[in-house]
Amino acid sequence: MGAFLCANGAPDEISIGYIGFGMVRCQLANSFSEELGKIYEKPYKDMSFKRFSEKEVERWNQICPEGLDLFLWVSDTGGKLSGSQCKKVISDLDKYPMKWPDDWRTDWLEKYERIKELIRWCAKTRHTLYIR
Repeated sequence: MGAFLCANGAPDEISIGYIGFGMVRCQLANSFSEELGKIYEKPYKDMSFKRFSEKEVERWNQICPEGLDLFLWVSDTGGKLSGSQCKKVISDLDKYPMKWPDDWRTDWLEKYERIKELIRWCAKTRHTLYIR
């Protein structure tokens, strides 16, 4: 089981495990800034995590660009991004290149690149991206 990303008529569909999708998004947040990464990874690192503090939410809203925010928080089960949202997402993903650790799993890197291209296709064609 995992996340399945697709769009009607798209040239590609991507299947990635929930852990892999979460790790890719954690690394993306860390690539943007260490501070953003530390906030974002809290629910992944602490199984008893309940919610972010008001200070964390305020700081997140100050530093996280809208497109990156959309991608990081879209549900990995039943989520969707409209074509216009995909345009914002791909704009931010292109602005902030991913910094991969040397020992990063190459399959996750390849899936991330395919996900970016699917988002780019949805933005260009104004199709909705579905995550099931």
